[in-house]
Amino acid sequence: MPSMLAEGGQAPKPPRPRNWPGVDRGLEEAAAWLHEGRLEEAERALGAVMEFSPDEPRAWALLAQLAERKGDEALAARAKEKAERLASRALSGMPVGVRLAKLYWRRGEKQTARAMLALLLIQRPDDPNVRKLLGEWGSACASG
Repeated sequence: MPSMLAEGGQAPKPPRPRNWPGVDRGLEEAAAWLHEGRLEEAERALGAVMEFSPDEPRAWALLAQLAERKGDEALAARAKEKAERLASRALSGMPVGVRLAKLYWRRGEKQTARAMLALLLIQRPDDPNVRKLLGEWGSACASG
């Protein structure tokens, strides 16, 4: 029976199509298109992210913004609720803020930082600091 571990004793990475930019990069692109008003492109990028990672709270937060822009208040409310639930589960009642998220990121606690970012995307959808973090962290993940 073949081993479930890759060479070196590490778990194998999940297969990905060659053109898959990754969750962080996909979210960064979706946010940029949403900001530019290119809703169809944003929707396509979010669809790809959510297909690969359906429990990604940042994707649900961006979907809420997209739905609001398209006038679908029911979907916006459901997506916002799901994003909050997913992010809150990861944070377990911790306080949330941009500075705190940056601190967790620098300490290497990327999952906690990303969960905070998801809540911040819901709480402050137009905050340029939050959008900047989404872009920076997506770039950091794509290059490292």
